[in-house]
Amino acid sequence: MTDCVFCRPSDFGIRKLRFEDKKGYWYVVVPSEIGTFGQVLLIVRKMEWEKEHISDISDPKLLSDKKRLLSIISGIHEISNRLARGLTDQRGRKVEKAYVLTQCEGENSHLHFQFLPRYEGDADSNEFLYNCELEEARWQDPPKLPPSKRITRGKRLVETYARLLGEDCFTYPRKVKSAMMNQAVQKLNDVLGHTQN
Repeated sequence: MTDCVFCRPSDFGIRKLRFEDKKGYWYVVVPSEIGTFGQVLLIVRKMEWEKEHISDISDPKLLSDKKRLLSIISGIHEISNRLARGLTDQRGRKVEKAYVLTQCEGENSHLHFQFLPRYEGDADSNEFLYNCELEEARWQDPPKLPPSKRITRGKRLVETYARLLGEDCFTYPRKVKSAMMNQAVQKLNDVLGHTQN
């Protein structure tokens, strides 16, 4: 994992913030591609005794140290609250909500959490997140995925649903919804089993 940038906090330079865990479990950086003003990443640090870093939220190594896990959850809570209480954007707008996502993907993924502050007057929910995705594309130099390709992929999705709307097929019929819900509940109960102790 020597080619993982997240394993080398010092490489972030000024983008590495002073806010970090005292025991060294995680640190915070400003990403190189900003989807919204104030966006930060909490990166779970690879500990000295570990051969590999934690790859994503489902990595079993995450549960091997309960103190680290509690520290990560506390860090997520603290960052979200600090952004909501104290951050304003360049126009002086206050944060209405801080979205927290984990999207660790790729062949060398490393567990991190993204914080995307949404300000007064911004679109919310998926529209806000899609806007952040497009804003991130404006920072890429050189582009990993050309912005035109990113936008085209998004347009394709929107056009598919617009077509369904135009064909009067957008809304699932009640019988289909009921069958899908029953299927989902049954499958999820099979997969998730009983209540965890």
